[in-house]
Amino acid sequence: MNLQETTLTNVNLSKSTFTDINFSGAKFSNLNLTNVEIEACDTTGMKFRGVLVSDLFDAYKRKA
Repeated sequence: MNLQETTLTNVNLSKSTFTDINFSGAKFSNLNLTNVEIEACDTTGMKFRGVLVSDLFDAYKRKA
């Protein structure tokens, strides 16, 4: 299924599963991410609240 350049507004995807999805270049805002799990993903260049996720992981590793 190709939903490239789709805009979704006011959609309930609670308890959904996403596998083999290309979200490159996508933007997410005003999300409820309560209890969301993200695993086995390429996060190159991914930002969370304007901060590179790789920098967040590096900072976490330094504290551990």
